[in-house]
Amino acid sequence: MKRTKITVLLAAVCCLGQYASAAEPTKLACDTYGGYFVSNKFEPDAAKSFVVIHDQEQFSNVFGVAMVMRDKHHRLPKDAFKSLMVIAAIKRGNALVEYKVESVTEAKGVVELKYTTTEKKSDTATFACPLIVSIPQGKYTAVQFVETGKPIKKVEMGKIVANSLDAEPTQETTRSTGVALQGNKESTSKKVAWVVDEATDTQRPKSPLRVRIRMEQPVWGEWESARFDYWIENSDVAVRFRDGDKGRGFAGKLLRLCDSQGKVCSWGDKYVAPKEYPPAFGPVVQGSGHGETVSELRRIAIEDFFGPLKAGQYTLQVIVPSGRLMVNDTPNPQLASGLLTFRVVALTDAMQRAIDSVPQDPAGVILEPQARNAKSGVNHQRVEFKLINGSRVPIEYEGYDDDPTSVVFRWEVFTGDGTWREKDPLGWCGNGMMTKRLGPRESAKIAVSVSETPSRIVRFILEVTDAGTNQVRKIVSPGVELVVEKRP
Repeated sequence: MKRTKITVLLAAVCCLGQYASAAEPTKLACDTYGGYFVSNKFEPDAAKSFVVIHDQEQFSNVFGVAMVMRDKHHRLPKDAFKSLMVIAAIKRGNALVEYKVESVTEAKGVVELKYTTTEKKSDTATFACPLIVSIPQGKYTAVQFVETGKPIKKVEMGKIVANSLDAEPTQETTRSTGVALQGNKESTSKKVAWVVDEATDTQRPKSPLRVRIRMEQPVWGEWESARFDYWIENSDVAVRFRDGDKGRGFAGKLLRLCDSQGKVCSWGDKYVAPKEYPPAFGPVVQGSGHGETVSELRRIAIEDFFGPLKAGQYTLQVIVPSGRLMVNDTPNPQLASGLLTFRVVALTDAMQRAIDSVPQDPAGVILEPQARNAKSGVNHQRVEFKLINGSRVPIEYEGYDDDPTSVVFRWEVFTGDGTWREKDPLGWCGNGMMTKRLGPRESAKIAVSVSETPSRIVRFILEVTDAGTNQVRKIVSPGVELVVEKRP
């Protein structure tokens, strides 16, 4: 992307008596940047996005660094957000878009970004092309984007747009995490009304179905992916039940999430109107009395809808709009779960000490991670260790015969209450098992593959057998931070 710089010109204002000439727009210093890709979690279905970003965390939620060989891209300097802010436009579709900034000006608190675009069409590929521009921080009220001479979007700073469950979703959304999101109906902060649990509301039509949600733990760490279970159960006699969103995951449902400041975020509002996403009813499912589960989804990650959660208390609700289900050939009335409250905590010094502490093996066998964090752009990580046998006798451990480094681990996740929780064994899907041997005073490189976890801080446990006494011992690693990114 071409680097553009515009110097600051101050407009002179001359006052004569009680009259003054109109002030010309003030040109702002700006710079453009390249070498970034748009996160596939940020408004993936929007044809265009417009963002105003004030800090690095917000920037990282929208853009990632595209590393290539002989990389010479002009990127944001370190600590850029101490004095700068970023305004950006994103276009998605079957065309590679090049931008050219014409001017960046400010008048009466409104920043105006004028630019032109050139598109190169493609028949086989889709693109998300960003224009990333920095300007000095200031007390601005809005940013007006002008594309090829046409005002295309005005992003107002901090504006909250009222909306209710029954209102038509609006294109104007708000800054729930410091990023002004435009055109994204899927994760917005609005003045929305909570819906009373259908089971306790005597004023609404009754349904034999109930919506339920729960969590496996009431407290989560900022490093964890807070998850919940959702299911619909039949509380009456047998019914004929059809799900208009079967096989669509969580599509067709609504989520409301309230943070500790009372700000309510909403996901799924476009599914309120059937014309936006009509139900597709499948085969009949027979219920069989009270408590029968007729539909369920387990371990749903809240961050998939609202991004990572910061420390604080939250309230969650799931709503099924009317007409998404058929019960005895009759469309369901709107259903809602009760309100589920949970807490997210920050990592404390005491927790960090628990993560770093390692039970010492009396014979001197050590399991040493080669990195305290493991990052990957796919659905799993290969976590590597150095196994050091400091004892005087050989040790043995289980592995797979198709990879000399692959072994069978047990593992534990670090939870929000500051404890370790054991999970199922891990290992490669090899062709067969074999016993591996490590001599005294020797070391070996070993590894394990880890998929998405309920906690991003884990520790690994390797069972080794003393070749002299046949005693089995557990060798524990320090905590390792995992960063798991799903495939696009």
